[in-house]
Amino acid sequence: MFFGKSRRGFFATLVALVVIIPRRIVAQSARLDVSQTSAGIRVIATVDPIDSPWELEQSTDNARWTVVPSTQGQTKWNIPVSTNEPTTFFRLKLVTNATMKVSGNTYQLPVNGESLFTIMTNLPLTFKSRLYSGLGQFVTEINEVKKGNGFNWMLFLNGELTTTGSSQVFPKANDRVEWRLI
Repeated sequence: MFFGKSRRGFFATLVALVVIIPRRIVAQSARLDVSQTSAGIRVIATVDPIDSPWELEQSTDNARWTVVPSTQGQTKWNIPVSTNEPTTFFRLKLVTNATMKVSGNTYQLPVNGESLFTIMTNLPLTFKSRLYSGLGQFVTEINEVKKGNGFNWMLFLNGELTTTGSSQVFPKANDRVEWRLI
């Protein structure tokens, strides 16, 4: 969805979003209500389904977009806008990937039903692992940094330590995966 504010008022252009997931199609819908306040602009989002991860983006030229800081699940924003800006555009973007952090690097992970282990084989990093029966693949080395001296590569999903290996973790949209050597 694209919403703009011009000196003559507000205008909106609707863009339909369809997310293709293997073997099924899921339609996501969202609506933005934009109103002017004395401090700037109030944006209220109505999304369906409610638990879909969305990001609000803002642009002054409809070409360079920045994410409006928010917390997950937020549906109301009060955005200060300079009166010198002739137009401000807004759009909601469906988050369709997960992120993975390793030693300060962030990787975008596709959300396609594959395990983290399988996804990692297609990323620009190297790793080694060991298979434990019933628990899956446990990573022992990432980018030539090995476990040892009492330290192990530990897998965190959304801030929580996992109890299974990377082959048993299936990232979902907006998941945060992190590898820590602890």
